[in-house]
Amino acid sequence: MTNLDNVILKEPDITDMDQIYMMGADVWGKDQQKNEYLNECKNSIKYKSGQWFALYSENKLLSSLLVHRFDSHGDFNLCGLGSIATNLNYRNKGYGSLIIKKTVEFLSCTENVNIIFLYSDIDASFYENLGFIRIPKNLQKYDDSDCMAWVGSDLSLNNFLDDFDDFIPSYF
Repeated sequence: MTNLDNVILKEPDITDMDQIYMMGADVWGKDQQKNEYLNECKNSIKYKSGQWFALYSENKLLSSLLVHRFDSHGDFNLCGLGSIATNLNYRNKGYGSLIIKKTVEFLSCTENVNIIFLYSDIDASFYENLGFIRIPKNLQKYDDSDCMAWVGSDLSLNNFLDDFDDFIPSYF
């Protein structure tokens, strides 16, 4: 087992991308052959438009996610997290939570991001435990996925929604 204290967050090496794509194959590529799924990932506009981050320990790839940057709105610096996945061999060990925590810390401290969106296709309480708040039901765009937001300590989600309720991002 890998120690949670001995992990690093970084942009993945290009040689790790197939392994990163395969982390989500059991959920996003259920009915596809491996080569077909990998080709779809490699050609995905969504995957090319974001910035990948990965969690490593002793050169083992544990978990990954994709950061999408959105235009700023006044004092609000926005981005979104998506394609969050953990290597099958390391699931249920805290690495999914850890990569989200480390990415939020990195974005808020180094890039002054103060609102981070994500769409929850799993039980939203997982993300609530990491500080994300569900966008009010009347502003949700989809019935089967909850848009959630992490809001920096100096802001209020309500202040953002009062000014920019039309900017809840579409699924990314």
